[in-house]
Amino acid sequence: MKRFNLNFLKLDNIDGLFTAQDVFLKDMYTNILHDIKQSEYQFSTQAGTFEDRFELVYKSGVLSSNDVVNNNDVLVYTQNNQIEISSSKENIASVNVFDVLGRTIFINENIGEKEFSITSINANNQALFIKVKLITGEVITKKVIF
Repeated sequence: MKRFNLNFLKLDNIDGLFTAQDVFLKDMYTNILHDIKQSEYQFSTQAGTFEDRFELVYKSGVLSSNDVVNNNDVLVYTQNNQIEISSSKENIASVNVFDVLGRTIFINENIGEKEFSITSINANNQALFIKVKLITGEVITKKVIF
């Protein structure tokens, strides 16, 4: 018989950059998107470690599940100490990464693929802005915690 545990995730404090920033928790196993600033997220799980279950999503303005999963057809997330960037329709022309002070900490201007991984970046435990330029000229900026 499988045993399930009831768990909760919540934010204790919000300050600085995140006071005006929407923060959503995406449960990759259930495809639930939850506004973690408004209330704790309750879920059940089997005992064990599941490192690929949750994703933090940051977005200002009106939110729909389509916007979060596929906003401008570009998805940016962190996984295994890497920043992963995926475009579902257009190839990525370039990627710039900035810290919260506006300093450029990574740049690649010759990608030409729909998926790109940043594997070597010197930025731990901070908010980063990822500026993705598509081959069509459209520029999308996303935020991640790395």
